[in-house]
Amino acid sequence: MRMLFVADLHYALKQFDWLTAHAGSFDAVVIGGDLLDLGSGLDLDVQIVVVEKYLARLCQQTRLLVSSGNHDGDARSTANESICKWLHDAKAGQLYVDGDSVEIGGVLITICPWWDGPVSRVEIESLLARDAGRVKRQWIWIHHSPPFSFVFFARRFGRTKSKLSSASSIAMSSVSSSSTVMDTHPYRPT
Repeated sequence: MRMLFVADLHYALKQFDWLTAHAGSFDAVVIGGDLLDLGSGLDLDVQIVVVEKYLARLCQQTRLLVSSGNHDGDARSTANESICKWLHDAKAGQLYVDGDSVEIGGVLITICPWWDGPVSRVEIESLLARDAGRVKRQWIWIHHSPPFSFVFFARRFGRTKSKLSSASSIAMSSVSSSSTVMDTHPYRPT
């Protein structure tokens, strides 16, 4: 499987244009959070409308997996934690978002939401527990900026840090603004 991973686009439309131009060459495109830019003078509602149009174009070309980041929250949960409601509202077709899991070529991919407090941390733990029993050959977690207890999650859900090399690479690279092309290989226990 060929997967393109990007993160921290922060409403940079030239980067969205580049992504749209290259997405069709991949089995899946992953956006690891921060599609919007809270620091922009442009209202979030306007950014959301434009980004939703890009997501729709990307979904016409390939599977699109998107996890929310700390810049993407447009609502507050009952626990007063930031959540990304607009992304769930945009979900359709080949767009997979926070809380979804998808299997592509025997690889299970779990999309985790931005973790903004204790309630959302428990939600991530529940999400990972749900998918821990489904793991086949390889399991990848998509998350913007891994939680401080990332190794705790790995140990709790049946993998050590060394066994999660692909997952931690994706999660760890989500804190940078780089693009990564990944060719995934079957999970082999060590």
